[in-house]
Amino acid sequence: MANNSLSRSIYMSGWIGSIVVATTSLIAAVAYEGEFGDSYSFLNHNISELGETGVSELAWVFNVGLIIGGLIFAFFMMSLGRYARTKAMTVISTIGVITALGISAVGLFPIGPPEALGNHTLAALTFFLGGFVFTTAFTIYVLRSSASPFPKWLAVASGVAALSFILFLFMPSLVMDIDRDTMLEGPSGPDRPGFWLPSFLEWMIMFATVAWILVTAEVVRRDKLNP
Repeated sequence: MANNSLSRSIYMSGWIGSIVVATTSLIAAVAYEGEFGDSYSFLNHNISELGETGVSELAWVFNVGLIIGGLIFAFFMMSLGRYARTKAMTVISTIGVITALGISAVGLFPIGPPEALGNHTLAALTFFLGGFVFTTAFTIYVLRSSASPFPKWLAVASGVAALSFILFLFMPSLVMDIDRDTMLEGPSGPDRPGFWLPSFLEWMIMFATVAWILVTAEVVRRDKLNP
């Protein structure tokens, strides 16, 4: 039987982290007005634009939410490694911790002045690349490891998240002629397209990753892993 306090901490950190990030994102999105009077839309605005200093009215709310939420998610990932108690999952959860800290770093180094772009790009890539490696490794671990305490159907949720990372990292460069900075910053100017593929894929990552976190938290809470 899994330790009840550890199971509870996984469940609570998964939900609290998700609520913090989702709530602060929604608040910033509702108050958002771009440089050209545009309202925020997940169809053509990158997530980071919610924290853009000098543009997003409540950028600080969003950025603080990412910093706090990322730290909570790091605790969630660390606790998953302790819960599984296997060497493979310890390594995978460590990658998850680094990925979660990338979320905090995005809030700590928001887009804004040109000189801030380098730190923001590094933080964003830490999250995107780390998330790709983590979700892929977790999916393989659940499916292939005989020592995994997780039900194999949980690989569906992590697999969808992994697919969303793959699409974001590779699809825009295949179908669009844009550089990395443009992809991470989002389109600019008064003629912003109504649909911007990288923005849509970023939000797909957000929804898929949060869904995996909540499903995993619920599985642990119900103690279905080690009945």
